Amino acid sequence: MHATGRDLEVSLDEFLSAHERAESWRVERVLKSSAFETTELVWFDGATGGSLGPFVRKRINCAAGVGSAYEELFEAQRGRIVLSCVPRIVECVRAGDELTVVMEFIDGVTFADMVVRQGASARLAAEVMPRVCDAVAELHERLPRPLIHRDLTPSNIIVRGGMPIIIDFGIARAWRVGAQADTAHFGTRAYAPPEQYGFGQTDERSDVYALGKLLFFCLTGDEPAVALDAHALSGHAVPEPYADIIERAAAFDPAARYASARDMACAIRTASSTSAGATGAPAGLQDGRTYHAQLSTPMGASFESAAAALVSSSAARMVPAASSMSSPAGPASAVSGAPVAPIDAASRASGHPSTAGVAQVSAGRRSAASRIVAYLAQRVPNGLGRVWNALVIAFYALLCVACLGAVLYPNEHDSAYPLWFLAFEYGAFAIAVFGPIAYTLLDKRRLFARHPRLGRTSLSRQLLYCAGVVVVTILGVTIIGSVAGLL
Repeated sequence: MHATGRDLEVSLDEFLSAHERAESWRVERVLKSSAFETTELVWFDGATGGSLGPFVRKRINCAAGVGSAYEELFEAQRGRIVLSCVPRIVECVRAGDELTVVMEFIDGVTFADMVVRQGASARLAAEVMPRVCDAVAELHERLPRPLIHRDLTPSNIIVRGGMPIIIDFGIARAWRVGAQADTAHFGTRAYAPPEQYGFGQTDERSDVYALGKLLFFCLTGDEPAVALDAHALSGHAVPEPYADIIERAAAFDPAARYASARDMACAIRTASSTSAGATGAPAGLQDGRTYHAQLSTPMGASFESAAAALVSSSAARMVPAASSMSSPAGPASAVSGAPVAPIDAASRASGHPSTAGVAQVSAGRRSAASRIVAYLAQRVPNGLGRVWNALVIAFYALLCVACLGAVLYPNEHDSAYPLWFLAFEYGAFAIAVFGPIAYTLLDKRRLFARHPRLGRTSLSRQLLYCAGVVVVTILGVTIIGSVAGLL
């Protein structure tokens, strides 16, 4: 399907807006790094000193054949498809082979840590695993094309408020009709199915394989073997109803597995109902320790409100309140200073995230031409920008020295004027004419990062101010010289 002119305009606007605010993201720490992906914990610093966050930012090298799942999820969010099982995406922009994704930070406990803290048991599996299967089923059923995660591991599932959130979609991919095999083969060895290593195209049953391995880990606390047959399961004393589920889910042949994650969830619930220890919630979910998101801002319309508040508020630290959107395109009112409610399933369904608020913080009402120039400037290496600034400053200093020489050693024409007038004339030109011109020519990216308020002035307005100062200076020198009878 070909993109319409409106689609291209929106994409260009998002692309430019993302690059304009690139300098406003402050990295708190690097969470992990690999050959094709860097994951960071970041904050968005507003123009007035306030901050939004934390967020998770991923920089992905798409040349490695990864990262496309985030674009699929972002498009789904913009189409009002809200998935309760994934972090909501704030920004998703591709520049060449680099994909930058900024998303909601999920503050909870990983599936792995939960099993360690509470102890592996049939009771824990009965409580958590059906929800994990339902979360995976959302990825398979609610998007235009099934999204296969391909790396479901204990560390890639975060439990928040008792609900599983699936993270790290770096190697996930949409299922393609007619494909014979995956183009890239990655994954965690113990949880990746055979077809993920070149035996065929991954589909929903590939994630079912990983769910079988997760069920084994939840029951035993041990890393699963590559092959989980009846002998391996009996050696770990896995209860019989669950052993049958694991053996079927982790079968070598995809045709022998459950057809869907939803079917596997039903099987676990049936097995749990016959298990003596499957009643009630696990201790870790009964003792009041719920894993709510400790976010400084909720997503969706609330994020737009918070970002707008950064523009108008002079508070050094701002915590936005949750709000709702009256319409998909309608602006949200700015709210600050209110406590943040955790994002539950109901609030997550109230709206989809937007980058409009962040764009308002950094872009304001800048023209398209100004934003294109700003984007092009961002592509210049910082080292080259410093060299350029040194040349501009050196040339400006040379002009100032020339002006000083003209005052101290006037030529034949200037010798007719008194010293005070020469000092005023050349001093005014050095400061009020050459100064603004030099400022306009400087690479000001680092200056704007430190003082974002200056960066909100468009290039056309900067040029207008510069021209105004030059004209006023020339008129001022002319008027004073005329009044003094020198001109």
